[in-house]
Amino acid sequence: MAFRLTVKSPLGLLASKLGGKASTNLGAPHRIVAKLKRIPDVAVDAARIAMEEGAQEIVHAMKAAAPVDSGDLRNCIVWTWGNSRPARS
Repeated sequence: MAFRLTVKSPLGLLASKLGGKASTNLGAPHRIVAKLKRIPDVAVDAARIAMEEGAQEIVHAMKAAAPVDSGDLRNCIVWTWGNSRPARS
């Protein structure tokens, strides 16, 4: 059993603020996709870095609060982007 913190991508968060989905599927509103495409890459990169740092801080706090009988619980607390599987280190 693993505990995983799932983080939306920066584009997903921005899209939800704009009232839509960060998908270019046919069901996504065209104007939202157009707005997302106008966001500078540097802003998306800055949002991604900030979200990674925040997620890592949460993981660190969760690991610090976890009991350490064998360390299994503490060692399985990770974060990922969306539904991707966490990298094992």
